[in-house]
Amino acid sequence: MESEEAMNRQWLLARNPEGAVTRDCFEYRESADLAGAGKPGQVLMQWELLLCAPTIRNWISGNRNSYHPTVEIGAPILAPAIGRIVESNHSDYPVGQRLLGTGSWQDQQWIDPTAGFRTIPAEFSSVDAMGIYGLNALTAYCGLIRIGTPKPGEVLLVSGAAGSVGSVAVQIGRILGCRVVGIAGGADKLRWLREECGVDALIDYKNEDVAARMDELMPDGIDIYFDNVGGNILEAAAARIRPRGRIVLCGQIS
Repeated sequence: MESEEAMNRQWLLARNPEGAVTRDCFEYRESADLAGAGKPGQVLMQWELLLCAPTIRNWISGNRNSYHPTVEIGAPILAPAIGRIVESNHSDYPVGQRLLGTGSWQDQQWIDPTAGFRTIPAEFSSVDAMGIYGLNALTAYCGLIRIGTPKPGEVLLVSGAAGSVGSVAVQIGRILGCRVVGIAGGADKLRWLREECGVDALIDYKNEDVAARMDELMPDGIDIYFDNVGGNILEAAAARIRPRGRIVLCGQIS
């Protein structure tokens, strides 16, 4: 029996979401595999791991007035991705090498491996490379260590503390001897931060007066504020920064 022709499965953007993202925003398509279709300098990736990141919501919104990339209608959905090279037109990137960067929701894709992709050492699993050693964890590490420059005994406030960046920032701060205060929304997130991340001082922005809780938990002010949200919470924190305090501007989701 002849084997079936190899297919490249794709999820495409069918429409820009308005409000909640729903199934009809996407279209599934199968096309022939992409072997042999690359240009000089390109490599063919077989994607193995795709991250369903919140920022994809920005990419599919149709908004062209931001720094975010825009996914066009009918194009595969962009996503942080890890894959393995299955065909190479670049002498520095052999078949079998794993790369991490911005891929798309499909089995295969020709890319320029020098355009923002990182190689993954053999001793790292793909899950660890995307997770604890991935972009969000590195964002927390670099932002807190290089900009926040935490010292033992200092007060560290982190907004969006239950998120992928914030949850790493609070743990690094705790390990380095800071008194850590986390801001998150809802009892479940606060319970997770307390039980899994070891953060004792917490503010529930959905159910508490954030400014009043800041004064209660940090009466002498804030040494470092790691900001993931902007808006009113940033304003409240900035008003309570101590002399020589530092504000790490990481996200402006509000």
